[in-house]
Amino acid sequence: MSRQPQRRRPSAFDHRAVLREYPLTISYDWDETVSPWLAPVLELGNQRFGTELKPDDLAGRELQDLWGCTRSEVEHFIAVHHGDGGQLLRGAREYIGRLRQDGFQHCITSARPTAHAELTRRVVQRHLDGLFSDDQIHVVGNFRTDPEFTPKTAIFRANQISAHVDDDPRYLRECLEAGIVAIQFGEYTWARERVAGAYQAGTWSRVYQLITSRAVVNRMLEQRYGITLPD
Repeated sequence: MSRQPQRRRPSAFDHRAVLREYPLTISYDWDETVSPWLAPVLELGNQRFGTELKPDDLAGRELQDLWGCTRSEVEHFIAVHHGDGGQLLRGAREYIGRLRQDGFQHCITSARPTAHAELTRRVVQRHLDGLFSDDQIHVVGNFRTDPEFTPKTAIFRANQISAHVDDDPRYLRECLEAGIVAIQFGEYTWARERVAGAYQAGTWSRVYQLITSRAVVNRMLEQRYGITLPD
């Protein structure tokens, strides 16, 4: 009696194999995405200016108004007292490192003031030494006040970014308008808007799961190469 041929089990999706043929580049925001910013800055500022502000107090308001000073004074205070960038959010280094090891190319795209570009590069290199070169760290400035402001989407186009991870709804909406995969990081009360069309990630392990999933890889491939993987 002849044996029936056995069906081959479908192989698990392997994003690493895809990346060997189709390189993809991921961008990460820095403050509140890789490193905490608002809570430590408020703690320092409350001591300096005699306030008792909490992150929720900042919704729709500017620090200079709450502290009774100018924006340049706020930026100088932050550069002096929070210049080292504090700590990293839990899992950030581990999963950024894993994504790089898996074969993703990547960069940092931060909306910090352009005057703090070199400081920001030192901060990134201090915390993520060996994961980014200086030319992979972009500081675009604040769109409201920075005379040298560059839209993040300009950085994305120049570097063929396929996905961006950010906590700020403004930049996530710009990603979606440009056809770039957007991942909204964190569950911050001051970022009350959940951006329609953006993937949601409350932790860095979830960021990794999303970026390496078949669904997100397919969206990135379609955006970058105009192809999708067969089922």
